[in-house]
Amino acid sequence: MSVQTVEISQFLELRRSLPAVDVRAPLEFEKARIEGAHSVPLFDDQQRSRIGTVYKQTGREEAIQLGLKLAGPRLDGIVEAVRNVCIEFGPDRNAAGSAASEILLYCARGGMRSESVAWLLNQADFDVHRLSGGYKSYRKHVHELFEKRFQLLALTGMTGSGKTRLLLELEKKGEQVVDLEGLARHRGSAFGGIGQGEQPPTEHFENLLFEKLSSLDPRRRIWVEDESRSIGRCVVPQPFFDKLHGAPAISVEIDREERADFLVTEYGDLPTDEMIAATGRIAKRLGGQNVNSVIEALEQGDLKRCAEILLVYYDKTYSICRDKNPRSRVLPVELTGLDAESRTEALLGAADRLQSDLQ
Repeated sequence: MSVQTVEISQFLELRRSLPAVDVRAPLEFEKARIEGAHSVPLFDDQQRSRIGTVYKQTGREEAIQLGLKLAGPRLDGIVEAVRNVCIEFGPDRNAAGSAASEILLYCARGGMRSESVAWLLNQADFDVHRLSGGYKSYRKHVHELFEKRFQLLALTGMTGSGKTRLLLELEKKGEQVVDLEGLARHRGSAFGGIGQGEQPPTEHFENLLFEKLSSLDPRRRIWVEDESRSIGRCVVPQPFFDKLHGAPAISVEIDREERADFLVTEYGDLPTDEMIAATGRIAKRLGGQNVNSVIEALEQGDLKRCAEILLVYYDKTYSICRDKNPRSRVLPVELTGLDAESRTEALLGAADRLQSDLQ
């Protein structure tokens, strides 16, 4: 049994076949983590806070002594929790073929928390690969990836064009796709968070984006829906956002009637009270008369009328945004009246023409 320190690239490679354990406090884990890691905290949130306070007020040695005192009663539980993580991970995915023998481990900065737990687990007959620099080194790796070049292709178009559905259809055809709204659990508009569950914090959204991009071939085109930098409470990292805005784009052209029908289908089963609350959030921009009309339509169950009123507002907003931030290369593609298969084929043909023109 041994304890080895590994760099982030090796850690991520080993993650394919070994379980990863995060020994930071629960709040640290909830904020953001290495995807796939399991939380087995050395200290709970209050204990971590106490140790931090002692460190600031009286110094390192006193903080270490408190940490040792607080950690003692938790040690048996940590070993048991890690064994359970390994059992859950499964021997069929473990490189050693064992349900509880070899793990990956990290803390915040690769310091005393992971060092202490690694020693403990090694005594319990685990082989441990401890991440050098801890979670901080992972975050550095994340930001470095966003600086790299990708062959992005933006999919743009007015509200109700079904861009996310189109991306999913393209993915079925073998195209590389990044669904930012899916990662953010938000469909982008004032109504986009309804029914989507809790959004990840921005830091973890960045981690999810990193994981997705890492799985793709940067030499091939990657479709990404054109988004504002904020998707609900999640913020797209600036370097990636700049690349997306500078990328060539295909503009989906679908008439307003068809887009209104799509919105009825997409949002029609959402709770009326939440739709009304979301309308209130854009009341100033929508205008009092339109707000009243939307609420009245919602209360009467006239979803088509509601969609038509909202599209006037969203189309105007889209046009203003497009004119203020023009793209250097946009290819419009008319999709009105086409079925899903025909739309996908039209987009693929447009992408090939666009790519050929740029070469």
